[in-house]
Amino acid sequence: MKTFVLGLGLLLVTGARLGADEAEDRAVERVEELGGNVTRDGSQPGEPVVAVIFPYEQGSSVSDKTLQDLTALKHLRTLAVGFYRGNVTVS
Repeated sequence: MKTFVLGLGLLLVTGARLGADEAEDRAVERVEELGGNVTRDGSQPGEPVVAVIFPYEQGSSVSDKTLQDLTALKHLRTLAVGFYRGNVTVS
């Protein structure tokens, strides 16, 4: 019984991590579609995205929806948007 519970716990943790990886991958795809660049931290497990940079000429294509998509990047420390039309709020 203990083995079953341990196995189930590992499955749940692994499944949650896979879901997080998929959400991060979708966010990275969106950034790259808009001409942005991502930087990953190779020293951390899973090499999480720690920076997103939209060059000046690409920043104008960044929308509220784009910024909302970035919430999947849980380790994001730097966000640079060259030009953004709108109000940015922290939530």
